[in-house]
Amino acid sequence: MAADKLKKYFADMLVYKSPDQGKFFSVLSLPSFMRDWIIMKFADDNGIIDKEEVSAYVKKVIPKKEQWEHLKFEMARNYQAVRFLAKVKVEIDISSRTAFFSLPDFAVPKKKGEAIADWDTVELNKDYLFSPNEVWGVVELVCTNHGPREDTVIKMIDFKPFCPYTIDLDYYIGARAEFTLAEWIDIILSAIDYNPAGYSNASQKLTMLSLLRIGAITSHPP
Repeated sequence: MAADKLKKYFADMLVYKSPDQGKFFSVLSLPSFMRDWIIMKFADDNGIIDKEEVSAYVKKVIPKKEQWEHLKFEMARNYQAVRFLAKVKVEIDISSRTAFFSLPDFAVPKKKGEAIADWDTVELNKDYLFSPNEVWGVVELVCTNHGPREDTVIKMIDFKPFCPYTIDLDYYIGARAEFTLAEWIDIILSAIDYNPAGYSNASQKLTMLSLLRIGAITSHPP
């Protein structure tokens, strides 16, 4: 059976998914790759997580938009640096020779020039920060003064890329040979949160995978 083969060849990579846990994570509004990483981090041998433990971890490490005012309070009033995991975008302004950053999920900044990035931090992580894909990482932010007018800004003084997975293509290629084509199609569908049992035949499954591939190419053109 494909399930037994998965346990044999991909034991450390398997993520247990259940309808109950799916509902729990949908409330947390996390991207699928983040959800899978958290399940692998917190799940017991049976793939079950402690929901209270996970909720506390997510609130602390991956805050929601409504927590932004509290984070600003810590920076502005208590002079504290704040660290958390977020989606980040960095842009370079040529006219001012300044690196600006934004946190799309927090609608930050409210106006241009309000959020700047430390040049050394950008230089250290430039290959990752300027990737065409979504960029996630642990940011460290402070409230400080910047520029000739000493304007108060939010400054990103540190950034740690969030790269929870490494890919060994040679291993995948070798393991793939142990599965039939039909089994592998079902595995791919399951991996991207589709239920293979919901399709009547292989043609429907391949059509769905083709549509997803076209969508990925359209989103990230060469």
